[in-house]
Amino acid sequence: MTKTEVEKQKIMSYLISSEEDIESNIGRILLASEAGPTLSSPKDSILLELVTKYFDERLELFRQKICVEWNLDGKFNSGDMESNVELIASLADLLSPIVGAPPAAMVATLLFKRGLKTLCIEEPPNGEIKPK
Repeated sequence: MTKTEVEKQKIMSYLISSEEDIESNIGRILLASEAGPTLSSPKDSILLELVTKYFDERLELFRQKICVEWNLDGKFNSGDMESNVELIASLADLLSPIVGAPPAAMVATLLFKRGLKTLCIEEPPNGEIKPK
């Protein structure tokens, strides 16, 4: 299996995961990158706090990369699983230099699940867009 095929398999597994599972995984990765490996299981609230902080700190950078530089509007097509995987793989390539510790495909999938078009709204109707 090539690296590209492996990445696509990972993306498919992320797509069938819940947002909460992806957030927990990103939180664990962030915790390990900050504090090193831990023997105990961290509380979900701690993981969610790390993920929220992570996305808050990078939200404008993600918007710039995805909405402006990448020109999101021209990227959507049929919406089937294969097209979604291709879209997320391209997005992961775009984001890989700026995501830090979490895998770019995991971050890209979570952004996709939360709604890329919503991310690119210039002035959200109910204030700042924040992760769940």
